Amino acid sequence: MDISLLRSELDDIKQGLERTIRTATFRDKPRSDGLKAKESFIRSHELIMPIHEVVKTSLRDELKERNLSFQIHPPVGETSPELKFFGYLKSKKQDISVLFDGDSPVPEKINEGPLEGVKDPVGKDVSRRSIVIGVRSQMSSVGKNFDTLMERLFAETLNLRLRLTSLTMGEVYLLPVVPYKSEPMKENKVRWKDETIKIETFLRTFSAFSGRSPNDYEDKEEYMYERSALLLTDFRHSPPKVYKTTKELKQDNLVSDSFEIQYENLSPKDFASDIIDKHLKRHDQLG
Repeated sequence: MDISLLRSELDDIKQGLERTIRTATFRDKPRSDGLKAKESFIRSHELIMPIHEVVKTSLRDELKERNLSFQIHPPVGETSPELKFFGYLKSKKQDISVLFDGDSPVPEKINEGPLEGVKDPVGKDVSRRSIVIGVRSQMSSVGKNFDTLMERLFAETLNLRLRLTSLTMGEVYLLPVVPYKSEPMKENKVRWKDETIKIETFLRTFSAFSGRSPNDYEDKEEYMYERSALLLTDFRHSPPKVYKTTKELKQDNLVSDSFEIQYENLSPKDFASDIIDKHLKRHDQLG
């Protein structure tokens, strides 16, 4: 992932969020206080869409470097259309999808399982040869919805993989290492909490959900992403500090010196190249 571009977009997010809090205004409409304005900002596309663009741009540049034929949906610079992929139990529009080698959606009716008879607008064969990436963030109440987050991570991969065993899946998740305080926002003030989030817990969990092998495309590791990127960001800095290595986390006392999980496997730095590598290895084997 283009770290310089990522840092720039995160700075725009920081400036937009903090301006919203201080003015208690969102999209030129006053809110009752900075907290309400912040909630509007976080619910809008203005928080997460810049990250979508960094991911799409990084994928595009990496794919072009390899002289591959591809389509990114939505295209770089656009917010639509998102392609809808059908799993075993349900469908879901994907934040980012990459189709290869001249593939285009081929609508067809599903002929098996609970969705039998439902129209799949992309088609099973095209879907299974694709990359899909979810882009999410949790800028407030970090940790309060941890169980729900884990259940969703597990359910989304498993649902799609039960029908599309060779689909390549990625996840990009933005987390502040130190969250903003909510109470001062009611007085239109920007302050940060005194403690960090439980970074080691997030790293252990995301590590357990990331790293599916290119060889496991039939009945193993269906719940795992080929590559996750945990965007650990310190918004107290301007521009925000983006972490890339375990060494950096240890230097800032965000994880213990004895912590053994390698953040490099979840860092944004090599996300695009790693997920494309795994996709190509798998589909070279499948033919």
